[in-house]
Amino acid sequence: MLYTVSLHWLTGELMLYTVSLHWLTGELMVCTVSLHWLTVHLNTLS
Repeated sequence: MLYTVSLHWLTGELMLYTVSLHWLTGELMVCTVSLHWLTVHLNTLS
């Protein structure tokens, strides 16, 4: 019983970790795109 609960909890933890990692990757992608856009915009201005 305790083993099953522990396993279930561990699976939940892994899922949360995966979601966090996915969110972080998305955040990094947005940052990169924003930075790229800013660079292009500045190059166009100058």
